[in-house]
Amino acid sequence: MIGLRQDPDTDPESPHDRHPMKPAAAMWGIVVCLVVIVAWGRAAGVGAGPVLVTVGLYVIGLIVACRLVAEMGLFAVWTPMFPPQEITAKLWGTFSPLDQQSTTGLCYLGWKIQDSASATVANVLQGFKISDLSQLKDSSGLWLMVVALLAAILAAHPASIHAIYNQGVYDLGWWPSSVGDDLAAQIHSLSTVLVPYKREAYEAMAHGALIVTGLHLLRTHYHRFPLLAFAYGAALGPQFMMDRYGFSIFIGWCVKSALLKYGGISTHNRVRPAALGLICGNACVLMFWTIVHYFAPVSGVLVTE
Repeated sequence: MIGLRQDPDTDPESPHDRHPMKPAAAMWGIVVCLVVIVAWGRAAGVGAGPVLVTVGLYVIGLIVACRLVAEMGLFAVWTPMFPPQEITAKLWGTFSPLDQQSTTGLCYLGWKIQDSASATVANVLQGFKISDLSQLKDSSGLWLMVVALLAAILAAHPASIHAIYNQGVYDLGWWPSSVGDDLAAQIHSLSTVLVPYKREAYEAMAHGALIVTGLHLLRTHYHRFPLLAFAYGAALGPQFMMDRYGFSIFIGWCVKSALLKYGGISTHNRVRPAALGLICGNACVLMFWTIVHYFAPVSGVLVTE
């Protein structure tokens, strides 16, 4: 909201407007977070090797998600990979089979890494991007996101615990009542019959790598080549990227391209606050109905996306 009142032509690199965080602080934050994840996995009974492999896959997914958001401006919700615990269990289990406790802990760890309700990395990236477009200080954007995350945790966890223990899991909405079944089914499948990856899986991975490499080379050698390597990865990687958000992203791209082509950068800068207003307005509508239905529950699922 502060960004909407600011002059869009203000220099975002002005020392009075920008106070970037030190890279060392961000680096130590990443290290601490990864150490906590590893310690949680070890406390759940997972071996050190599988935990490190899973966290390594997680870091690779974060790098891809960061580049999708930073370089392409795409809206990403999940880390762009299929379950890391499945990759770890099949690759590690081929040489050293995992016991029941290790498999269970690994599935819980992988589930939390890829779950959009707990892995808020993509949301934080979008927050930094909106903060940058609004010309807020990096530190201000960071603390606003910390407050938002704490508010979400305090609002969701007591309500969830109350609903589960008073109504039962299967009396909840369609998603919370059935999402746990997928986790239990995965634990069962990885514990009983561990099917290793077939040759077709490795061939598909090599095929995708060749396509991405080819698109990258064409883009770097031919400036007008329209297809981006990360666009191909985004279309196939993050869940619901195309079927749920793809058309909205396409409309936004069309509007932005038309503004830049026919109005220039000055017109784009004048219209940009309106786009930020749509984002803030949607967030306010979502928050309003969330608060209303917290005190006046409705039957079924309230779809607000």
